[in-house]
Amino acid sequence: MGALIASVVFALVCCLATFVLARRADRRLARFDRIPWQFSLAGEPTYFGPRGVFLYFTPWLGVLLLGLTGLSLAFLPANGNPAVAFLAIGAFCPALQLLLIWLVERWARTQHRP
Repeated sequence: MGALIASVVFALVCCLATFVLARRADRRLARFDRIPWQFSLAGEPTYFGPRGVFLYFTPWLGVLLLGLTGLSLAFLPANGNPAVAFLAIGAFCPALQLLLIWLVERWARTQHRP
């Protein structure tokens, strides 16, 4: 039970860190109303969308996944180790957010300042 509680705390801290990353990137990219949402395998942007929606999508997705995982543990029998699910979600969200911010900031450096 202790490992499950520790993994839930880890996942919540990771979700909070993802919100912090989104807020910092939102401030750094404030000069752009629209930023790339999709990238080709070559790293070139293929689709643009609103900055706020893009940056805060991953943190809210993490919260949703943690909530669904918690609800599933409350109503379904746990097969295996449920702590692994919380650890995986907690580690995945900041890693994904860092990758997306890195791609967008790499694109932003190529844009001329207005």
